Amino acid sequence: MNNKIKCYIVSGFLGSGKTTHLLNQTKEWIKNGKKCAVIVNEISEFGVDNIEYANNGMEVTELFDGCICCSMNAGLHTAVDMLLKDFNVDLICIEPSGVADIKGVLAILKDCGLQRDEIYNVMIIDAVRIGMLIEVIGPLTETGIQNADKVIISKVGLAPPEDVQKSHDFINSQQPGVEIEESQVD
Repeated sequence: MNNKIKCYIVSGFLGSGKTTHLLNQTKEWIKNGKKCAVIVNEISEFGVDNIEYANNGMEVTELFDGCICCSMNAGLHTAVDMLLKDFNVDLICIEPSGVADIKGVLAILKDCGLQRDEIYNVMIIDAVRIGMLIEVIGPLTETGIQNADKVIISKVGLAPPEDVQKSHDFINSQQPGVEIEESQVD
């Protein structure tokens, strides 16, 4: 990831490994001197992911009661503006809810003045549930992949090899040539 990046998004369906991935990334960036802020979108009234971030010494902005790409877009816009203008952070990390439409998130960030090359979007695909992702929420999964800079296939150690291959094939059918990484994280 280059130094021009101001916003790092980790998207994917519930349980795919978004929080684990983002925790590992932010720990590394902080260790290397980057000042990071995390925006977590929780659908429920009680944040779960924010507890993980706080337990690891990170400041978290939470957005509740809606999806940041839809009903909570003003909240995301305000949070990003505040972090960019008032807190002088090097990197804003965003973990949208598992049902967020990434196109909506990208539109809000563009409205905040960020250029697309200042945003790095990682989509995490759960190899164990690839069939469900295609069958049940196919359009959302397709949009996520089509707008990703990198796709991580998680849980490759738990999934049958044919599901890992199905994940690769599906990703390549949506965005040929996108960077793909496999992860054992479960």
